[in-house]
Amino acid sequence: MATKDGNRWRTAVLISAPGEPRKYKSFYGATAKEADYLAMRYKMEGKKTEAEKRAEMTLGEAVEAYIELRTPTLSPSTIQGYEVAKRNYISKELAGKLIKNIDYVTLQREANRISEDHSVKTAKNTIGLVCAVLRVYNPDFVTRQISYPKTVKKEYATPDSETLVRTFKAIEGTVCELPVLLSAWLSLRMSEILGLKWTDIRDGYIDINTAIVMGNCGPVEKTTKTEGSTRKIPLPQFLKDRMLALPRKGDHIFEGLSSSSIAKSFHRALNKHDIPHYRFHDLRHANASIMLMLGVPDKYAMERGGWSSPSVMKSVYQQTFSSEQIAIAERIDNYFLDLMQRSMQRMNP
Repeated sequence: MATKDGNRWRTAVLISAPGEPRKYKSFYGATAKEADYLAMRYKMEGKKTEAEKRAEMTLGEAVEAYIELRTPTLSPSTIQGYEVAKRNYISKELAGKLIKNIDYVTLQREANRISEDHSVKTAKNTIGLVCAVLRVYNPDFVTRQISYPKTVKKEYATPDSETLVRTFKAIEGTVCELPVLLSAWLSLRMSEILGLKWTDIRDGYIDINTAIVMGNCGPVEKTTKTEGSTRKIPLPQFLKDRMLALPRKGDHIFEGLSSSSIAKSFHRALNKHDIPHYRFHDLRHANASIMLMLGVPDKYAMERGGWSSPSVMKSVYQQTFSSEQIAIAERIDNYFLDLMQRSMQRMNP
């Protein structure tokens, strides 16, 4: 019960454990009712478990805490993706909800909303982040499978052999020349190219074991994208000579270059020579597709390109060239024409 303490009212709460010297925590209010209320709220909150207290967080607060928790263990690019999702894709309404009040219906509606204006991949990544946060900070969180619109198969602008010939001519003498050749020829990612060091060239091979990506505070060096991305590729003498002819400005072969400067140089070259637009990353698609065309076994193609699974390599990267499709169609047509001719010969001895 509250007692008068000068111009205020005071309610004391026993906070010491049984057997210990008695210790009290005081709560003051302008009225006895207010002091009692503050004391009661303290006693009720004090009985809550840490998990129950975390469930009182808003989603926005929980996402912030989750990003801070995972920053030491996740790649800078992944953390940057979380920041982008938090800033651009999670609605203010959802961010302000207590995580204990977020259920399947809430998440499905959010997925529907994001999918209206953004790609299915963006919606899946954002809801995936929210679910990961809820699993950590709300022990009672359970949800069913979220539904998304049917994904439309992407049409990649994979450059064919003729386009690559024109591209190689267009980039001669530009800052993007070697990066383009390394991506198309050796299937290196942009981040892997920027991460290359002079010490990675040895014994006729080039080691791919680091990458440079853009973090929140600028370029960050990290390990390769996946365990399978760390690899060793035979280095053609042609590329080796070109690389060793570059001036040495630091530990990295492409010291001072950024992904944006390489991409800008690349697209300027395409525009200048009227080459149909395609992305720098499509050079990796071209490499995978050429390996498919040449009949390179999946295991060797995966190791060379640093893909973690054959499904990703086949469904995303390996495309078919229209010119090669025509040649294959002719081979098939000729085969069946031969069968027809043989069949007709048997019918008319």
